[in-house]
Amino acid sequence: MNEFWALVDNTYKVKRVTSYRKTHWWRLYVYFFCFLALVSLGYAISRGAVGPIALTAFIPFLLFPAFVSSIGLIGREWSGQTVSWWLTLPYPRAELLLAKLVGMFIRFLKGVAVSVALLALFALAGALLYPAAWTAGALGAAAVVAARLYLLIIVISPLAITLGMLIAVTRKSRLSPLTPIILVAAIYPFSLLMRYITDCFVKTTVDGTAISLAFPASASSLNPSMIVIGIGCVLILSAIVFGVSSYILAEQTEA
Repeated sequence: MNEFWALVDNTYKVKRVTSYRKTHWWRLYVYFFCFLALVSLGYAISRGAVGPIALTAFIPFLLFPAFVSSIGLIGREWSGQTVSWWLTLPYPRAELLLAKLVGMFIRFLKGVAVSVALLALFALAGALLYPAAWTAGALGAAAVVAARLYLLIIVISPLAITLGMLIAVTRKSRLSPLTPIILVAAIYPFSLLMRYITDCFVKTTVDGTAISLAFPASASSLNPSMIVIGIGCVLILSAIVFGVSSYILAEQTEA
């Protein structure tokens, strides 16, 4: 068990091979646009253009970084020229891949925690800048919406991560010509997911000049058994995708 967690701890120790100048300027651009987005959002809150529940609309899109980073993390073993060392470790390749999965899931949870903290800061800012709209009742309703959406993405995140791993492993295997087909097959369920969230979980209403988001009545009356079935389906699909990825890494990929 300790050896497995050592593999998990090693998940993010492989560094991307890029020049310092390129990395430096890229980080500056990211920080600048994040700062610009935060200032713009703060201004929109102060003007009453963004309500408490509307602030939760970004939560489902946290799945996209999880999907993309899983592709990049596996590919980094090849770009960092550590793939020979990684694949020749005295462990089954399925276990090596499982360690990556656990490490990425832990990192995803850390990202969720950071987004919760930022959401709380913006809620506090809204209550100070525009108290007429950011009332205790509105903040309570937004907290319920946020909790449901966070639960939804945490449940779905293993599928997003395993699909990214499947694409990354296939790209570096003898089955690389199938990568575009797998990519399309991965994007399709995510488009259905976003449509499901939009149609079933989020309803847009216009209140004067402000746009707010709220759960329709049908979303609050979901049968608990349906939730359990949905979680089971996600876990089964994730296990299938992980099994295919493990097979490709073990049988179709050379060190």
